[in-house]
Amino acid sequence: LLKDAMRSPYPGFSLEATEETKQAEDTIGRALHDDIVRMRGDDTYCKAWTKRLMALLMDDSKLHVDHRRFVQKGSEVFQITPEDFVRLYAYAQHPVEPIPQDVIQINTQVLRRLGLDDVADAIVLCNTGNPQDMVAAVKRMGIAPEIDALYYKKEAGEISNARFAQEIDIHFVSALLRRYNVPETEIQAKREQVRRGRMSVQALYDYSAQQRLAFITDAVGRKLFHGLSLSQALLQRLYNVPTPQLKLTFINLPPESILGDVLFRADYVLKSVTTTPEVKEKVPGHLSDDEFVFQQFSAQGIYPSSGSGTIRFWLTPGEVKMSVATDGSVISFGQAKVHINTELHDVTGMNPQVEAVYRDAVNRYALFLTERYDKYARIFPELHKLREVAKLLALARWAASNNYRVVVDQAEGTTFVPPKTTSGFWSAIFLADQKKLGVVLSSSGGVDFGQSQGEAWVSATPDAEVKSNVSDQLAASATLAGQAADAALAGDLEGAHILAEQSAQAMTGEINFAELPVLSEVPMPSEPAAQAARCVEVLAATDDNITALQTAQADQQRAAALEQQSPAEAAQLRDSAADRQRTAQEHLQTLCEALRMGSL
Repeated sequence: LLKDAMRSPYPGFSLEATEETKQAEDTIGRALHDDIVRMRGDDTYCKAWTKRLMALLMDDSKLHVDHRRFVQKGSEVFQITPEDFVRLYAYAQHPVEPIPQDVIQINTQVLRRLGLDDVADAIVLCNTGNPQDMVAAVKRMGIAPEIDALYYKKEAGEISNARFAQEIDIHFVSALLRRYNVPETEIQAKREQVRRGRMSVQALYDYSAQQRLAFITDAVGRKLFHGLSLSQALLQRLYNVPTPQLKLTFINLPPESILGDVLFRADYVLKSVTTTPEVKEKVPGHLSDDEFVFQQFSAQGIYPSSGSGTIRFWLTPGEVKMSVATDGSVISFGQAKVHINTELHDVTGMNPQVEAVYRDAVNRYALFLTERYDKYARIFPELHKLREVAKLLALARWAASNNYRVVVDQAEGTTFVPPKTTSGFWSAIFLADQKKLGVVLSSSGGVDFGQSQGEAWVSATPDAEVKSNVSDQLAASATLAGQAADAALAGDLEGAHILAEQSAQAMTGEINFAELPVLSEVPMPSEPAAQAARCVEVLAATDDNITALQTAQADQQRAAALEQQSPAEAAQLRDSAADRQRTAQEHLQTLCEALRMGSL
C-alpha cells in the first residue's frame, strides 16, 4: 500500500451506473409514477396493490430482509410481538372455526386498542362453546331484540330449529361486519347468499375474519406502511427489472493496485451502509438514506407527491495529523479523518419547495454519516483501511512537497484483479400519507483523493520531541520483549505473553508507561527506522517461541495421560515436545543475549 501511495499520491475511484441500469431506473420510475397516479384515483386498485405488496412481504421466502422489516413494523404498530403479528396474518389467510385461543387473544388485544371492545368481548364469548356465552355475545353486539324475534318465530313454528340457528349466525356476523365498516349493500348480499344456500355459514365466518383483518389494516395501514424501507430484491419482484450494475473507474492509479482495491471496497461498503437499515443492529442510531430523508420530510410535514432524484455518495479525506521530527527521520501519525459527501442530482418533476427540503436532508445526511465514521469503521474493516490509507497518502504528499524520497523495500507483489462491473444498490421508502412510493438510485459515487482536494487536509506539524518519544517507545518495546523472553525461560508462560503484548503496545505508543514498573537498562536506538524494523522481528520471534513452549507443555501433559494406555505413543509425543521445547528455549536465550548486548 505504501508503495502504491508513493506511486499514485492523487488517486480517485468511482462507481457509476451502466447504461442498462440507467434504463432500468427509468423503467422503475415510470412504473411507480403510473401506479401512484392510479392509486390516488382508484381505491380498489390501491387495495389490490397493497395486498400484493403485503403478500410478497409475508409469504415470499426469498425476501427475508423485507419480511423481517415488515414484521418488526407490524409488531410496533399493532403493539404485539412479532410472532403474534405473523400468527394473526397467517390465520387471516386460512381461517378456521372455532377460532384458536391464541388467535382470539391476539385479535382481542388489537381490537381493544382500536376501540372495538364490544367486538373483542363478543369474539371471546362466541368461541367458548357454551350456548349461554353465545347469547351473551349476541347481547354484547346489541342485536338481542332481533334474536328474540327469531326465537318467537321458532316457538310459533314459523321457522325450523336449523333455520333459527342459521339466522343467529347471519345476524351475529352482520353485526360484526357493520363494526368493520363493510357497506350495508355488501352485508345484505352475503346474508342472501347464505339463505339461498350459495354460501355456507362457515364461509360467512371466514369472510368476516378477512374483513376484520382488512378493517385492522385500514385502521393502522398508514402507520404500517408509512416509512417502510423496501429492498432492491422487492423492487425487482414488483417491477421485474435486473440487478443494477455499476462500472468501476480508477483515476490516477493502476486498476490492479492494492490501493485501487482499498478504494473500491470502501466505496462499495459505503453504498451498502447507506441502503441498509439493519446496520443499526451493529451501529445504534444508524439510519439508511431513505430513513433519514423520511425523518426530515416528516419533521416538516412535507412529502414528495411527484418527481424523482438520485443521491450520489463519495468519500474524501478529512484532516490527517502528523508530527514530524525536525530532521524528517520520524513521523508520528495522529488522528485521521475521512469525510462522507452527498449530492442530490438528476432531479425531475419535483415541487421547488419539496426539492429544497430534499437537498437540505441529503446534505444533513452527509454530516450524519461523517460524524459516525469511526463507529462504522469499527464494524466494517474496509472503512478502517481507507482511513489508514489516508495516512499513507498524506505521507506521500508531504514527502513530495518537502523533497523527501521514500524507499519501500521488500514490497509484496500482491495485485488486485478488478471486475469490469459490480452489483449496485436500489432502495425505496413507502410514504403512505400521500400514497407515494419514491425510488432512489443510491449506488453511484466514489472515493476522491485527487488534486481537487488540495493539500490542506495534510496537517504536518514540526515536533522536536517526536524523535525522542518514538525512540523511547522502541527502547521500551525492546526491553519488554527481553523481559518476556526471560519470563518464558523461567517457565512463566502466562506472564511472558502479557509482557510480549505490552512490548507490542509500547512500540506503537498504545501503553501508559507510567503504569509500568521502572524499565532499567533501556538502550536508546540511534536509528529509529532500523530499530523499528528490528523490533517487529524480535516481537514476532518472541511470540512464536512462547507459543512453541506452550504447545510443547500441552503435549507433555497429553503424553503423561497416554502413558498407561499407549506407552510407545506417549514416549514419541514426549520426545517431540522435549525437542521443540529445547529449540524454543535456545532461540529465546539467543534473543535475550542479543538484547542485553544491544545488537538487536
